[in-house]
Amino acid sequence: MGIVGWPYKPQPVVLKSPGSAVLQLQPTQLFIPALTRSRSSTCTMFAVKLAVAAFTALFAVGVNASPTGLVYRADWKDQYGWDGKVTTPVELDPKNAVKPTPGKPAPAAIGGVYFCKNANFVTPCVYVSGFNSGQCVGVGSDWNDVVSSFGPDQGLTCTIYSDANCVGRATGGVVYPGIYNLADYNNNDAMSSFRCTN
Repeated sequence: MGIVGWPYKPQPVVLKSPGSAVLQLQPTQLFIPALTRSRSSTCTMFAVKLAVAAFTALFAVGVNASPTGLVYRADWKDQYGWDGKVTTPVELDPKNAVKPTPGKPAPAAIGGVYFCKNANFVTPCVYVSGFNSGQCVGVGSDWNDVVSSFGPDQGLTCTIYSDANCVGRATGGVVYPGIYNLADYNNNDAMSSFRCTN
């Protein structure tokens, strides 16, 4: 059955997408003979069908629009069995609360430290985060004089102290990945406070 009023015999239409997918449509896929009664309606129907076919072909290729820069990065503490829990300095010891200065914004937190009761970051461990650069952080009664390994996040430099209020025997210059065994620095089971800067 031909198209009424149009002597032209339609040829297959080949569509190519940017991804090099090829879609070939036969004339029967582009025209509905029962609906085409005149040349203008045939042209209109052809244009509509061609547009639909083109969009179908382009979307059939599939475009992956997911961001390529987002890659999951494991946290450095995960290798030691970190459970993901973050403890604030105030939770560690309420004496770590910093009194705000009126009219002055609170300093930004700089990262965190991970320390454990055993050498080589063997559990039990705690990750403390939310302190500012230069703030002295006491470890509280649960962690006083029991820490055997200590590691700061990348970008921090820390000093650990044998006494509260960041005094006493000090081991300074501790950077990522930290000290696996504080006994190597004559500071095993002796840490009572620490101070970090960025």
